[in-house]
Amino acid sequence: MCTSVKDQLLALATAGRVFYRDFIDQLGTIVYTAGIAIAETAASGGVAALWTINTLNDALVELGNLLIQTITGFIELQSTTWSVQNAFDVMLLNPTGFFPGEDGVYRWPSTESEGFNHKDDDWTLDGAD
Repeated sequence: MCTSVKDQLLALATAGRVFYRDFIDQLGTIVYTAGIAIAETAASGGVAALWTINTLNDALVELGNLLIQTITGFIELQSTTWSVQNAFDVMLLNPTGFFPGEDGVYRWPSTESEGFNHKDDDWTLDGAD
């Protein structure tokens, strides 16, 4: 059960990390592109306005891509979150960590022997010295 919980938490953490990493990568591209446009304008004294407008247009396109990527990433993150939540719900229904038997009932596994049945004999196997 601990391994299952760990695996689910790792899946959730990975999905979150990927979402935020992709967002920051895309945002960095936009900031970089906008910085180039500002630098071109300042360096040319406004003479290179046509290239500046083109660069700003590229930044707007990147902003649109960021919006699409953010929505898609959020949906993927929510899908992973729901999947992990469902796995945890199953674990709560099955707290022993064992799957149901042939009769569909969840239970702890039984012992090989029923001879350890008395505390009075310090739980020793019946018939053993």
